[in-house]
Amino acid sequence: MNVSSLTNRIFFATALLAVLSIAAAVYIVNRAVTRQANGELQRGIEEAATLVDEYRKFRFENFGLDARLIADLPRLKAAVDTGDPTTVEPVAREYQSLLANADLFAIADKRGQVLARLGTSDVPDEALAAAITSAGTGGAEHDAFWPEKHGILLIKSVPIWIDPRQPDILGTLIIGLSIDNRQATLFKTQTNSEIAFGVNGGIQAATLPEHTWPALATLLARPGASSRITLDGEEYLAIANPLGSAGP
Repeated sequence: MNVSSLTNRIFFATALLAVLSIAAAVYIVNRAVTRQANGELQRGIEEAATLVDEYRKFRFENFGLDARLIADLPRLKAAVDTGDPTTVEPVAREYQSLLANADLFAIADKRGQVLARLGTSDVPDEALAAAITSAGTGGAEHDAFWPEKHGILLIKSVPIWIDPRQPDILGTLIIGLSIDNRQATLFKTQTNSEIAFGVNGGIQAATLPEHTWPALATLLARPGASSRITLDGEEYLAIANPLGSAGP
C-alpha cells in the first residue's frame, strides 16, 4: 500500500480547528504499515492545522495594522469628533475602499453610538457594541469571532485616539472579514483537505454536505485531542486545536 497516497481531510472551526484524515484504508494492511500510515496521517493533519492557524493570525495582524493606520488619519478623526453620522459616512466609505476584502467597516463615537456601518455583514448591533473600546478599558483592542448565516466573521476593533499619548478616545473603528465556503474551498485546494468553520457549538460553513455538520460539531468539544469520527460510512482521524475566543 502506498501510504503517501492517503488523502488528508481537514475541518476548520473558528473557535476550534477540527482536522480529519480519512483512515479506513489503513486497516486493510499489516500492523507495521498501519502504524506508519497513522504517523503520516497525524503529521498531515498537524501541518494543515498549522497552515490554517497561521492564516488566521496573518489576517488579524494585517487587519490590526490597517485599522490602526486608518484610525490615525486626521480626516477620520475630525469627522468622528463631530458626532454627526452624515459627516462620518462619506469619509468612512472612502476609507472602506482601501480595505477591499472587508465585509464590515463601522465607526462608533466615544459614547458607543454607531456613526457609520458599511459592508455586507449582518452582524447584529450588540456584537458591534461589545467590540467598542473606551478609555475605561485603557483603549484595548478587541479580536472576536461572530457566527453568520454562511460563515464566521473575524472582527477587529481599535480605538480612535485624539492623541495616542493621551487617554482621551474619540471613538472606535471596527472592521470584519468573513470566513465562509469560499475560504473553506481555498483551504481544501491548498491542503488536499476538507474544511469546516464552527463557533458556539455549531458548524457555519464546510466543504462537506450540510447533513454531516451535526456530527462535525461534536468535535468542537474536544480541543487538542485526536479522535475518530464516521461520516457517510467513512472513518476519519480528527484533531481539534483552539484558535481563539468564540465571540466578542
